[in-house]
Amino acid sequence: SASASEIFAGAIQDYGRGIILGSQSYGKGTVQSAIDMSRVISPTSRLLLKASGEKDPDTPEGAPQYGQINITLGKFYRVNGSSTQHKGVTPDIVFPSQFSAEKFGESSEKSALPWDQIKSSNFKKVADLSAVDKKLETLHEARIKNSLEYKYLKEDIEEAQKDEDVKISLELNKFKKEKDDNLKKNRDRINALLKLQGKPAWEEGKSQPKIDLDFVKDESAKVMTDYIINFGTKKPL
Repeated sequence: SASASEIFAGAIQDYGRGIILGSQSYGKGTVQSAIDMSRVISPTSRLLLKASGEKDPDTPEGAPQYGQINITLGKFYRVNGSSTQHKGVTPDIVFPSQFSAEKFGESSEKSALPWDQIKSSNFKKVADLSAVDKKLETLHEARIKNSLEYKYLKEDIEEAQKDEDVKISLELNKFKKEKDDNLKKNRDRINALLKLQGKPAWEEGKSQPKIDLDFVKDESAKVMTDYIINFGTKKPL
């Protein structure tokens, strides 16, 4: 996530209005303005360009004929004085992600403006959630130690990071073996989860049973349940 969503998440965190889950955000904390270059090219230069017949044939209809330039006009700052630029928002409870901010975030851009900090605004927190964060994180860490979904997610991330380029063999026998290995891996995972749920195994030759493999969604719901049980005024339904 980037820009507006980072400002929102940062505000929720700074004011103590909620717990932020996920991975470090993109780190887009700057404001740009796009300037159509046709506005700054003189009429004489425009006539010369037109006379020379220089026009990009790939320019879409309605797009700036002479391109555009993006100028950075400002930066976003959280109420605590911290910029969202470069660092983004660090969640209270971190979930693993295939896409690291160091490699895919704003900080990976060579020309990106650095992170900085200004004087904090005069704001008042709604609540101090530090104790809540600690308790929820402890419960989360204990739960993922035995979570098959978490184990599978970590395996997939490690495999993707190890071999970022997807390679498909053109040798038929090797291709078939890789395909069969992946199918077996998927079947074994699903059967392990079905066993935990007390459901019958997925037999070969039968259609794949419906099973939701979404660690982020499931764990987010469990963290929310932990919050309700430990800190809410009402018991969960």
